Amino acid sequence: MYPLAMEGEVTQQPEAIDAAAAEVAKVCGIINAAEARLVGIIARVLADELWVGHGIVSPEHWVAWRCGLSAGRARQLVAIARRRDELPEHAALLDAGAITVDQAAVVAKYAPAEKDTEIAAQTTQMTVSQLSRILSKYRFSDEGEPDQPVEEHRTLGFGTDERGWWFRGHTPFDEGASIEAALVAARDRLFNDATTPEDRNTIDWIDALLLVCERSQRAGATERPDSDRHRVLWHLDCESDGGSSSLRLQAHLGSVLPDRLRRYLLCDTTVTPVLRVDGVPVSVGRAQHIVPDRTRRLVERRDGGCRVPGCPNTRGIQVHHIVHWEDGGPTDTDNLCCLCRRHHRMLHNGLIGITGNADDPDGLTVTDRWNRRLDPTGKPIPPNRSPAEAARAAHIPTPTYRHPSGERISTRDAWFGAATAA
Repeated sequence: MYPLAMEGEVTQQPEAIDAAAAEVAKVCGIINAAEARLVGIIARVLADELWVGHGIVSPEHWVAWRCGLSAGRARQLVAIARRRDELPEHAALLDAGAITVDQAAVVAKYAPAEKDTEIAAQTTQMTVSQLSRILSKYRFSDEGEPDQPVEEHRTLGFGTDERGWWFRGHTPFDEGASIEAALVAARDRLFNDATTPEDRNTIDWIDALLLVCERSQRAGATERPDSDRHRVLWHLDCESDGGSSSLRLQAHLGSVLPDRLRRYLLCDTTVTPVLRVDGVPVSVGRAQHIVPDRTRRLVERRDGGCRVPGCPNTRGIQVHHIVHWEDGGPTDTDNLCCLCRRHHRMLHNGLIGITGNADDPDGLTVTDRWNRRLDPTGKPIPPNRSPAEAARAAHIPTPTYRHPSGERISTRDAWFGAATAA
């Protein structure tokens, strides 16, 4: 007999659960094998440099564009493809559908080639988080030799999701210690300034980080005349319809804020109005060659990043005159578009071309040096059949994916053989 369901739970048949799990395993095997085929194609693209041209700045850019993937996912696939020949055991597991792309990406990031066989024997039993935790900390070679070069991991990423703004990073030990010391000092300052035990109990690391940022902005305001560029910029949209009005606050090149945060921020802020005529911001036309900050912010907000199809760059953006100023082009929003530094140089070197109305979301035409239009994204072909039938038609094996055991794994329990000198 099966235990009775608690109040509020839904009773389920074990047979139905097993059937669903088996179907998921079957589909996951097909997906893994299909993505392995995609990795193989990318490896061939890398080897023959088939991604070069068409305004593409990197293999990752080409994959993101052609496959309609995020920049992060494209980097994963390219990283696996680059090491496909170095890690043949894992390549075989991926081809067979036994491991996922996410598992293979962790292995490609951390595993040395000489330990491919030993790690492959355990990869299928580890989750992605377990692989990342074990391989990132495992000592595969003896370090510390005086003439042995060491590559440091130094990254910082941030963005937004449904929960808010996030960030993650990785630095060498000494730089991390400096960051930690600054946060500890800021937290201690907040703790000492608090007047009640309740206030002290609410102080966390985010408060400390915000204090460090506020100190930096205050110092910039007194030391740099261009300190406005380093302040947080928000866009407030005021719209009226039939006598009623609505407000919307959005971070520059970021997400729309909830109403509660909008009301909080508008209690004490500086607002610079922007006039619009028929929905189009008033521009400076031929009166000014240099794009003023007000217009630049509008263009950056409208485009959200580089306008070249498939380009993921949203930072270090430059504003380009579609019809050049010396050719009579005005400094108006319809004649301005955002380009990353790389694509901006390519355009002025004649490697790509841009024409059209930038205020129209579909109004720009981007071409390569041969005047061929770049499509906004790749166009996958729907299979119009079940995954298994589509896989057989594409000569993709249809194995059953066996998920990791999910058992607790300690760093001390992992063993891939004796350390090998690099």
